Amino acid sequence: MPLEEDLEKIIGKIWFVKNNFESIVKHELVMKRAESVKDVVTLMAHYDPKKVKFDHRLILDNFTGGLQHYLTGYDLYSIHLSSRSLEVACLFKVVSPVKGERYSSFGDLCKIVTKRGLVKQKGTVDAAWNVINRRNMTVHDALLEQAVLWVYDDWLKDKLKELPREYRPLFSSALNPLMIQVRNKLKQFDSLPDLRWYIRTEPFETTKKLIVDFLEQIIGRMLFPLKSIEGKGIMAFLSQIPKVIDIAKMSLRYEADFLEYSARENIKDVKIVLEELYNSKLFKF
Repeated sequence: MPLEEDLEKIIGKIWFVKNNFESIVKHELVMKRAESVKDVVTLMAHYDPKKVKFDHRLILDNFTGGLQHYLTGYDLYSIHLSSRSLEVACLFKVVSPVKGERYSSFGDLCKIVTKRGLVKQKGTVDAAWNVINRRNMTVHDALLEQAVLWVYDDWLKDKLKELPREYRPLFSSALNPLMIQVRNKLKQFDSLPDLRWYIRTEPFETTKKLIVDFLEQIIGRMLFPLKSIEGKGIMAFLSQIPKVIDIAKMSLRYEADFLEYSARENIKDVKIVLEELYNSKLFKF
């Protein structure tokens, strides 16, 4: 199969893969991840470090590392490496700051690149800031699970409040396994102080938005199908309960899912920015 052949070129030589490639590549989750970034897998299967310029290699090696880590399940490291790929690329394009340009952070680099017109498309600029926000989020990865739990718990409470009052007890019952799981995880942090003070307000609010956007996109539209039952009565609502319970069970893995989603989207966003930054020439292998 072409996808398996491409995967062998990308992850086949990794030490913990090469002696077990056949079993690893057939794993359902590995193939699911590969399918979700199939275009990038197909593209990077043609990458040969020996055939590109040294500066391009430094960018593409980090990008490939981010892809390899994503495919093998190391989402946190994938975000770090794919983000570094863009950071290095921006540094090479900026070369050195001029008077009046701040350069103390990745965000400053993005502002310089944008102000100089090296990236102009709104979608590209948005993608760059998504990468920066995800990188900043994972820099404080020790606090990440705590933050995800807080936001997730608050999100569930808010969603329940949006329901018509007469439906809340029924919906609470359907969500009970999920809510118990969240509360039990939160108890693990009872012995720790609330560490949100350590993160500046702006990046913390950005992290919250990333998590809420994920919950709304991946779970919310299925978990709370209010529009589909509006005005149809209690029987229509009851018919949704089995689906709600299935989604609740699925989302018990919400933290891993959130990081997987973030790593996957980071790879896609980095590629978008690199394409415009290098006038679609960087990935010409």
